[in-house]
Amino acid sequence: MLYRELLKKITASLIGLYKIQKEKLIFTIANNHIGDFSKTGYEETKKRLQVLGIKYVGDKTDRDNIFTIQVKNTLVGVFAFSQWLNSFEFEKSDEICRCKHIEKMDFHKIKKEKQLDLMIILPHWGFEFRHFPGSETVQMAKTLIEKGADIIAASHPHVLGPIEKINHGICHYSLGNFFSKTLHYATHLTGIWTVSFEQNIREGNPFAYQLHPFYMTSQNKFVILENLPAQLKLKLLKRLSLIYPKSDG
Repeated sequence: MLYRELLKKITASLIGLYKIQKEKLIFTIANNHIGDFSKTGYEETKKRLQVLGIKYVGDKTDRDNIFTIQVKNTLVGVFAFSQWLNSFEFEKSDEICRCKHIEKMDFHKIKKEKQLDLMIILPHWGFEFRHFPGSETVQMAKTLIEKGADIIAASHPHVLGPIEKINHGICHYSLGNFFSKTLHYATHLTGIWTVSFEQNIREGNPFAYQLHPFYMTSQNKFVILENLPAQLKLKLLKRLSLIYPKSDG
């Protein structure tokens, strides 16, 4: 019951607070906890998302994992995978997409076949509570861009990570925490990453982006930094400036 209510709260927040249409919501279920309650919990998760009318990716291990959505004149593909999985028994069943499944995937070819203008990858990778990615994660990001990914928006570390321009694409190494609260204040610092794409740009970077930082005061409750006590606000702005050196906070 708790999990069902959490899904409802997440959906209500995204639709109500952030004015996102339900038809445009796409969740990734490729994460290290998806097999914690075995096949029963996995199927229950998918069922509840379907009842709520939420699309999801990450449950297939091949190009069928790619969900397509039309955004104005741009056809976008969304693909998800997880580097980690807690349950060894669940891992053997190949129920969700993992790193091994994408090694032979050519996103350039898939984009051409599906006539996609943009490919978004949602990895679940990296080490928990580390703002900056390790060399293995950085190389994985570069490989995904080389394979044809355009935007990488990743999760798992529970803290915000840096944004890097890689060749034609862009990678946000960690989107931070959003619906779970831990003890350390750094995990309460989170945000929404918005990216715009100009399809017919001839020179320069076709992507423009902005991170909208928030501070989690309690489960599912957020405050913009401007409304925080001065001492805490300065502390968070300093951390943001270290993660995003070119940002003014």
